[in-house]
Amino acid sequence: MLGHRCRGVFNTFYVTESKAQDLPVGKADLASAFEQGTLAAQQGAGIGACPYGVQNDSSKFMAWLAGYRCCSK
Repeated sequence: MLGHRCRGVFNTFYVTESKAQDLPVGKADLASAFEQGTLAAQQGAGIGACPYGVQNDSSKFMAWLAGYRCCSK
């Protein structure tokens, strides 16, 4: 479950991404990828732990990265 701050960051990310492109995945899938990124950052994993590829799953990759950045600062 995303905390209040992370929910705000995710919502901003989602609005920005949905305006920039026609998203091939739903909001729930992006929220899941975002949450996975926050968990990876909290556990001290590196960016290389991202299970999504920028070419194959670019939307999920960007969501994961946004979550990672949200909790690694």
